[in-house]
Amino acid sequence: MMALGKRLRRTLRRRPKKSDGRMKGKLFTKQDVKDLPPMVEVTGLHRTYEGAEPVRVLKGTSLKVERGEMVALMGPSGSGKTTLLNVIGLLDTPDSGTVKFAGVDVTELKRRKVPLFRQNEVGMIFQQKNLIQSLTAFENVYLPFRYARGARRKQGREQAREALRLVGMLERENHLPNQLSGGEQQRVAVARALVLSPAVVLADEPTGELDRKTSDQVVDLIRELNKQTGQTFIIVTHDRSVAERADRILTMDDGKVVPEKGGSGRKRPTAKRPATKPGNQPRKRKA
Repeated sequence: MMALGKRLRRTLRRRPKKSDGRMKGKLFTKQDVKDLPPMVEVTGLHRTYEGAEPVRVLKGTSLKVERGEMVALMGPSGSGKTTLLNVIGLLDTPDSGTVKFAGVDVTELKRRKVPLFRQNEVGMIFQQKNLIQSLTAFENVYLPFRYARGARRKQGREQAREALRLVGMLERENHLPNQLSGGEQQRVAVARALVLSPAVVLADEPTGELDRKTSDQVVDLIRELNKQTGQTFIIVTHDRSVAERADRILTMDDGKVVPEKGGSGRKRPTAKRPATKPGNQPRKRKA
C-alpha cells in the first residue's frame, strides 16, 4: 500500500488531462473539477476545550471546498470560525471527525509529518500579519525556505522574489516591516503564504486591521491571485463586502456551518437613487 504522505502529494498535485483548462485565467474547467475530489472536505468535526467549564466549539461541523474555489466564512464571534480554520490547517486537532485534502484523510498523518505537510501544502494569512520585525520583506517571504530541503531551498530566492512581484512589493524587498504601511505589510504576508505554492490558503481576518481603501486593495489582490494560480482560498471575515468577493459564502452558527447565498466574485456596484424631478413627487394619499 502506498504511504499516506506520497499518496497525498500525488493527489494534491494532480491536474486534469485537458490542456485547455488554463483559458481565461482558470487552472482547469468546471467539468474537470467534477472529476476530482474536493480540495478540502471536512466531516463531523467536534472540538471541545477542557477546563473548569468545558467549552464545545465545533459541534459536528461539515463543509466541502472545491479546487480553485474562493470561499468566505462568516459568523458571530465565538461561533468557531478560527477554530475550524486551525483544524483545517492542522494547527489544532479535532476530538472526532475527518479533514480530507483531495480525498485523503490528513488526520491520519503521522505526527512527525504534520509540520512538513503544513509547510508545503497550507498557506496561512493572519490578521496580525506576524512578520518578523528584524527581517526585510524579502527575508520574511524567503523564511519558509530555511526549512525546505534540496532543490527547493536553492530555488528559494527566485521564488521569494516572484511572490513579491505578484503582490506588487518587489521594489520594497529590502524594507523592514516598520518601514511599510499596514497594507504593504499584509501584501508581504500574502506573498509569504504563497511562496511555496500551497494547495490551500487559509486567511483569518486578513483585512481586520486595515482601512476600507487598503482592505479593498488586499481583497482585489487575493481575488486576482486566486484566478491566476487556481489555488483554493478559505477566508474568515466579519466584513460583508469582503465576503461578497468570494465565489461562495458560508456562515458559522453555534459550532456548525450553514450554507448561504452569496459571493459573486465581483465588486458590488453602488446603487444610485434616481433623481426626483420637481413636480413628479408621489402624491400623498388623503386620510
